[in-house]
Amino acid sequence: MTSLKTLALSITSAGLLSAAASVSAFAGPSTGSSLGECYNNFINYCNEHTTGYPNNCYEESLNLCDQTHSAAISTIPAYKVQAMKKASLRQAKPARAQLKAPVLQPARTAN
Repeated sequence: MTSLKTLALSITSAGLLSAAASVSAFAGPSTGSSLGECYNNFINYCNEHTTGYPNNCYEESLNLCDQTHSAAISTIPAYKVQAMKKASLRQAKPARAQLKAPVLQPARTAN
């Protein structure tokens, strides 16, 4: 009986370890130790995993950074926080716009 319990415990442990490894593989970027680092981590993450700026990933990520580093934000003037956001968004990969050629209409001729 003990060998069966040991085998079951080993299988359960292996399953939990593999589940933990797969969950951490799908986790998002780190919030970093500073507000600027958090912005840059999430901008890079959104660049790799989305079609480009503008989309919700960028805005929601920067808001998450603001919430996570709210203590730091309270000591930084608001205009500097906005400047940091704008500087980070300059690194955002722009979405590729699909250009559509206009439909040509036949030229009018005089009657």
